[in-house]
Amino acid sequence: MPGDCRTDAMPGDCRTDAMPGDCRTDAMPGDCRTDTKPGDCRTALRPGRLSEGRASMRRMGNLYDYFSAPDDPTALTAFGQGVEAAGLPMLPVKGIDPYVQLGQAESLLTGTPYDDVTVLPRFNRLLSSPEDDSRWLVTLTDELRDALAGARPGGFTAVAETWSRIEEFGGDAPPHELADFLNTLADLAEEARAHPEPHRLYCLMSL
Repeated sequence: MPGDCRTDAMPGDCRTDAMPGDCRTDAMPGDCRTDTKPGDCRTALRPGRLSEGRASMRRMGNLYDYFSAPDDPTALTAFGQGVEAAGLPMLPVKGIDPYVQLGQAESLLTGTPYDDVTVLPRFNRLLSSPEDDSRWLVTLTDELRDALAGARPGGFTAVAETWSRIEEFGGDAPPHELADFLNTLADLAEEARAHPEPHRLYCLMSL
């Protein structure tokens, strides 16, 4: 029930009823605020794995590790040794690929037609070897990073509602879970853009 904060909750798993902007930004697992709206919770970034809770979409599929790094060579090093081992902030999810699904979210967030999004220079540019057959590293666009970081608190609800209806989700993506995912990805984007030389976003895909 609303206000029923579980003691084993992951960041972003709060049941909520407060106004946008009322979220704690330093929440640790179990530190749920009980007065915020679903999809409004933003969690403090720390190096390593961010909450997998609702972002996993509760379904099987390929693994996608979204993370930030100062530049492409650093991202490639993390690809080789592991993102967590490299100490980079990371959001692991299942079922949200960076090309078709996240690309359509980028289109909604930026107001750019999807076909125009896909021709941006850093849209899913392959950094790892094309000969790899089970793991790949691609870049995400700076436009996506900036749109995520610049969104107002609670601003993903309408986007998530529309995004949930794309064919590729097959009706199996609850809008509030997609909003949670975008909120957590926005934390990653904010942290990346806060550096004097803004960091960039990447996705490591694994079969």
